[in-house]
Amino acid sequence: EIARGDTLREPKFLENDQLEHFDCVIANPPFSLKEWGHGRWSADPYGRNQFGLAPKTNGDFAWVQHMFASLNDTGRMAVVLPHGVLFRGAAEGKIRTKLLQDNRIEAIIGLASNLFYGTGIPACILVLRKSRPASHLNHVLVINAEEIYTKGRAQNTLSNQQADKIYEIYSDMKKRGPAAQEVEGVARWVPLDEIKENDFNLNIARYVQKPLEEETVTVEEALRDFQEKLAALERAESELEELLIKEGYEL
Repeated sequence: EIARGDTLREPKFLENDQLEHFDCVIANPPFSLKEWGHGRWSADPYGRNQFGLAPKTNGDFAWVQHMFASLNDTGRMAVVLPHGVLFRGAAEGKIRTKLLQDNRIEAIIGLASNLFYGTGIPACILVLRKSRPASHLNHVLVINAEEIYTKGRAQNTLSNQQADKIYEIYSDMKKRGPAAQEVEGVARWVPLDEIKENDFNLNIARYVQKPLEEETVTVEEALRDFQEKLAALERAESELEELLIKEGYEL
């Protein structure tokens, strides 16, 4: 069933004047929508602002809350949003904090930049659930998938195989739960206490970082580099000496 309309101001999927509930809700909404309906949400009749009111000029967390309110008791959702939702403060920070404290955010997945038409910024996927396994509580699965993509001249792409690879990482880590060993630079279950220490900032780089690649240099390469720099220094000193003599300075 397809319904066209203004999802945030006048949702179309209703039952008895309340939001219809679903097993799964998936969306790629417009990023950082400015005119999203802030005035109506201050007293939303559908109770979608239970975690707080999104900023007047940015509807990212309005989409998150609309989708979450549309879940049934065992429902799950995935939404594509800009990385700013992971770390912006003020009203958005309060909403994110409440979602984390209530154990609603199961996973965040960072994607490569320039995957979506109209914007070159990198995006992320937020996965939320109404009900999570007890063993997963007080943890968030953080996945860095920024290197899984196909580079293009004007637009990067994500093939079906690459999307499946990201899903396999998510599925495997989820199956093993917070006891799973970290996949270095790619995936890690992060304790809520650690997130709390970071003021509920979910910036992926704080929790999953690529290992530093040590630069290996042979003795011959190091000696050649030293000799080149020494020769350049001697030339510079010689030029400086000639310039000083020319200007009448005695050495």
